[in-house]
Amino acid sequence: NTIIILAGDNGFSLGEKTHWGKRAMWETDVRVPLIIADLRNPNKNSSNTMVNLMDIFPTVCEMAEVPYPTFLNGNNYLDGKSVVHLMQNSDAIIERPQLSSVRKEINSEGYCFPQYSVRNDRFHYIKYQSNGGGLSICDSINTSTEEELYEIGTSRKTDPNEWYNLINKSAFKPVVTYLAQWLPDS
Repeated sequence: NTIIILAGDNGFSLGEKTHWGKRAMWETDVRVPLIIADLRNPNKNSSNTMVNLMDIFPTVCEMAEVPYPTFLNGNNYLDGKSVVHLMQNSDAIIERPQLSSVRKEINSEGYCFPQYSVRNDRFHYIKYQSNGGGLSICDSINTSTEEELYEIGTSRKTDPNEWYNLINKSAFKPVVTYLAQWLPDS
């Protein structure tokens, strides 16, 4: 009756893209390992489908047959979704882009506004804002926004290191529009 869950910390850039440390939105920084082993199930499955760490709690609830928590009005309290169906059918295909967000450390470029990343199985869209007024001044009027789009590919086979930014290629505008709908306030 044992369930084992192993999740790792987010990545740490070690010079990739001339970046050292955490708090970037590239794949090396936001991707984490997640292993869920249900020892009650003798069938071993492995899936490369992207899920979110917020999916762990509803997964545990479903596996333990515990009802999901709700607000007093009965609305769903959880943002994550159970991944039990992926554990039972590793070939299942779901399209649910995953949102990551970070706020940089104080007095660094980009700390005034959250930085966002939206990833589906094929593409990775990144959107970030400058402080607008220097390292220690937050100026929402003079801020600038930058975007990046990478075709990482399914199973990370196309551009796994995110070297080829496609944001200015008109053929990929529909992809940007599609992924941007998962950003907050969109």
